Amino acid sequence: MFKKKKIGLIKVKLKNSEQLDLRQIMKKLYSLGFRNTLVEGGDLLTTNLLKNKIFNEFYLYESQKKLPTNSDFVKFNGLNILSKKYPFRQNLNSSNGKDTITLYNK
Repeated sequence: MFKKKKIGLIKVKLKNSEQLDLRQIMKKLYSLGFRNTLVEGGDLLTTNLLKNKIFNEFYLYESQKKLPTNSDFVKFNGLNILSKKYPFRQNLNSSNGKDTITLYNK
């Protein structure tokens, strides 16, 4: 089924901390010809990617919508890291006037 849809699996070793080696994954994707990669993740994955400066660019989408206080969401804690590791930022226009998009660069 995967072969018919041209989907492949990439095997990587875990680091000592039993986490994926994100640099190794990105290098493998690059060697396969991928030059742009969209990564969607939660707070832990995104913070680790930012700490390790794996991105060249980071788009931060912010919505004005308020989540209910009884929901199980995790607040994004990487803003400090983002500002330190990616000092160049540019506000972009959003198709939805209430949301904001900020582009961060190294």
